[in-house]
Amino acid sequence: MRETEAGRIPVFLRRTTISFVIGAVAIMASPIQAQDCNRGPQISMLSHGFESHDSGPSRALPSQPYNHVTPADVGVEIGVGVVGAVPDQPYTGPNEITTPGLIENVVIDGCLRIDSDDVTIRNTIISCGGLYPIKVEGGSRNFIVEYSRLVCSSSSKIFYFESGAPNARVAYNEASGCQDFFYIQGDLDGVTVLGNYMHTLIGSSGAHADGFQIGQASTATGTVHIRGNYFDPDNEEIGKTDLIFATNSSEVHLVIEDNFINRWGHYTMRCGGQTTACTIRNNVYSQAFEGVEQRLLLVNANAPSMPAAYCCNRYADGSLVEEYFGNTDLVLGAEHQVENCPPF
Repeated sequence: MRETEAGRIPVFLRRTTISFVIGAVAIMASPIQAQDCNRGPQISMLSHGFESHDSGPSRALPSQPYNHVTPADVGVEIGVGVVGAVPDQPYTGPNEITTPGLIENVVIDGCLRIDSDDVTIRNTIISCGGLYPIKVEGGSRNFIVEYSRLVCSSSSKIFYFESGAPNARVAYNEASGCQDFFYIQGDLDGVTVLGNYMHTLIGSSGAHADGFQIGQASTATGTVHIRGNYFDPDNEEIGKTDLIFATNSSEVHLVIEDNFINRWGHYTMRCGGQTTACTIRNNVYSQAFEGVEQRLLLVNANAPSMPAAYCCNRYADGSLVEEYFGNTDLVLGAEHQVENCPPF
């Protein structure tokens, strides 16, 4: 939800805890057309609220534009202690998960490797001082982590999808640390990142710390939807960062909407490589971005033939954003559409 709103995310559904998960399926729909920035019946279901799964408790962010979580929601609407008591029991299972199942209400001192379809993690604290708090291997499908706290104390990545993670859902978590939030590649179709508070990257002035690295080492495909999150690198020492870094071998269709973006250090969003489409709409940028020279807020698109739409993005005070690169309102490859924007 916006910082200016006092209301809370409504509870859409609560369910009785179950001990295992079989066949959790993400909501799939036809892709959003990148040139269409307005919500309406022609837009994917992904734009109209987060649908419930059969995996357990589920909440939803209302589908109003600009609606995102905030740090004040931690422990109240997102993170641990929301769908169960704050966990204090140590996890005694394996760190390599090779069978479908549910891990919940525990504290994990270590990093997890997911090598099975249909694994869900809920109301769990993960503290990882090594590589990758959560690494999804083998293209495992239907991975879910929700209402959890992930703490990384190394210069790795919080989420590493090594060779795809179709239909993965990362929702309503608090995650902090590491040098990157996500490093993902392979088949990413149906990946949804919703309503998370992700903050406090680790790194020095020479680090290239990013929110999402997509298809940087090998091909990434599918539709990735990033909505309603609060992203804050919270590290002024890092000089070179991107929130979205989808270049090189990225062939994804990116939909980035309704997020709050605190001050990032370099290009804020890059849609490039062979990215098939990129829709960036109704996001809210920290007021600290306003008027800063040599900063590209929206995109550095090096794929000029890519269908792209940049629409109705605002500063925290509600004014529409502008690029500041040599005093030019510049979005490489597309104009920022500011007509017929939804109310803030």
